[in-house]
Formats: sequence, C-alpha cells, structure tokens
Amino acid sequence: MKRMRGAAVWAVFAMVSSTPALAAAQMSGAEKIHRLDVMLRATAAQCKGGADDFTADYDRFATNHRGVLETADGEMRAQLSRPAGPSGSWREMRRFNVAVADAYDRGHPWLDCHQLAMATHAMADVIGRATLEESADQLIDYRAPVRMASAHR
Repeated sequence: MKRMRGAAVWAVFAMVSSTPALAAAQMSGAEKIHRLDVMLRATAAQCKGGADDFTADYDRFATNHRGVLETADGEMRAQLSRPAGPSGSWREMRRFNVAVADAYDRGHPWLDCHQLAMATHAMADVIGRATLEESADQLIDYRAPVRMASAHR
C-alpha cells in the first residue's frame, strides 16, 4: 500500500510540475520538510475562498504528518541553536518562516491553485518522511534566497 500511495503522488507531480526540481543536496531533510509545510500553508491562504481552495487538504496534511512536521521543526531549531543560541533559535525560526512565506507572496512560481490543490490532496495521505522530502524537492522553489542562520555564518 505504501508503494501505491507514493506512486500516486509521483503521478500527480508529473502532471503538475513543469519546472524540474533544483538541486538541494546541501539542505537538510528537516529544512526541506519545513519549507514544504510553510509553502503549502502560505499558498493555501492565497487560494482560500477560490474555486481551488485547498485549505481542508492542507489541514489534513498537517494533521496526518504532525509527528514528522514537529520532528523537522525540532531539528531545525537545533540547527539554529548552534549559531544563534537557544533563545535566538526561536527568533531565527520566525525570520526563516517569514522569509519562506514571503517567497510565495505572489503565488507559486510554476504551480497554480488547482495544481497545488492536487498535490496537497495527494500528499495528505502519503506515508513516510522520505516521501515528504522527495515531495519538497519537486514542489519547493529552491531559487528563493532563503537561508538558515547556520548556512551563512
């Protein structure tokens, strides 16, 4: 069943993605998952109320992957604690979240609300952290100049 769900997700990504994923080998899996979550939250807010409102699918995604999302957040805070210290890691995390959300303030660079809705619907039920990391590689615009504090200090 796990393989079938993953295959279904990749079928959706093949339909909606017109831009190949950019290399993000230096980025941690935690950062990929966190960026994916913030991007989905930001774009769901932009598409809310329209014909392709996917806030319910985003809410299901966030609920179904709560453990993975919380673990990724904790890993990112730990990464940020090294250069910024424990109290500074919260500030850096907020700064990072705002920067990622701002990167999508005019929408996704190659996906519209309908395509984002399809992808979010498919991702809501996938199983496994690795699948979410691969999903991030397909959906995140890594060209956006968002860096974690640990990456530039």
